[in-house]
Amino acid sequence: MFSFLDPYLTYIKLGLAAAAVAVAVILGAYVHYEHVVSALAKSQADLAVSQRDLSSAVALANGNAAQALKADADRKRTVAELEDTNVELTASQALARQSERDIDAAPVTADGTVAGVLESLRASRFGGAHK
Repeated sequence: MFSFLDPYLTYIKLGLAAAAVAVAVILGAYVHYEHVVSALAKSQADLAVSQRDLSSAVALANGNAAQALKADADRKRTVAELEDTNVELTASQALARQSERDIDAAPVTADGTVAGVLESLRASRFGGAHK
């Protein structure tokens, strides 16, 4: 019926085959494009989560650093106060020891009547009996 098309049938078949290949390539490219778009969207969502986590971690690290600096300053202040207290205690002990030596070295003529409560304190602190 369409015998006049016989010389062109080969070209028509080649054209249809080329069109089928082109459609397959276009469909494959579209599927690949959709996959790339989907992967990009997932990567962007993952990036947003990572950036949020990073912001939280940085804020926490900055807070910890500030607390560490405060703790170090408190430690230094406490050490300085303890050193000052130690110096004061050493001076107080030296003064007390000198007072004890002065009392122990005092001549008997320097003794006098002492209230009972003070004599008890003297005896318990410095030892010895009342002369």
